[in-house]
Amino acid sequence: MTAESEQWEAAVADLWGRFDSFDREGGVAAMQALADRCPAEDGRAAFELAGMYDSMGFETEAGTEYECALELGLNHDRHAQLAVQYGSTLRNLGRLDEAIAVLQAAPMHATTGSAPRVGLSLALHRAGRKDEALRVAIEAQIDALPRYQRSMHNYAAALTESATSDESANVDAELRRIPERTAICLPPVPFAMHPFPQDLHGSPPFIRSQYPDSLSTSAARLSWGHAPAELVA
Repeated sequence: MTAESEQWEAAVADLWGRFDSFDREGGVAAMQALADRCPAEDGRAAFELAGMYDSMGFETEAGTEYECALELGLNHDRHAQLAVQYGSTLRNLGRLDEAIAVLQAAPMHATTGSAPRVGLSLALHRAGRKDEALRVAIEAQIDALPRYQRSMHNYAAALTESATSDESANVDAELRRIPERTAICLPPVPFAMHPFPQDLHGSPPFIRSQYPDSLSTSAARLSWGHAPAELVA
């Protein structure tokens, strides 16, 4: 890192240290001024500006700057932090499928700890997937427990496994009600049951067709943990 870059990073840290002294517009204006004179060509300036927009409640502007930061590239520390922050912004914007995809793909990193999993639980809850949300939230804290880890893991897993078992039991019960000699005309196998290549962190093509923007602006563009070598500093 050059001396000029070090000075810029120090100025950014100082600005965040004075965050509570700014109103919404003042904080954004101060960070914009720093971003305009950033000596680096990567996405760090856009990332810091996105963070200020985010913190001041300008979610739409924050999302735009996070996406710009992704395009320009970030080192591993900021890349990991962006996953949490961008995922939260997407959730606040109501873009829940994108938020879930980003947070599921977020890397484990010392600078974020269990924050990606906590953020994921919030996104799942907002999407109405409450059992999954509770499971993720519990599992995010298990490693911090001094004991009972195995028991808590099993209890958390049962939150979603029991739901699957209940669905299967309901299907079996319905099938048993069908008279033995009743002719059953089965429809063609829906396309979702045909084999298809799994990509985008497990999202099938028909999901991509329903959310064309989500996969171009979030998880599809995030190769977490694979920042260019020259950005790892």
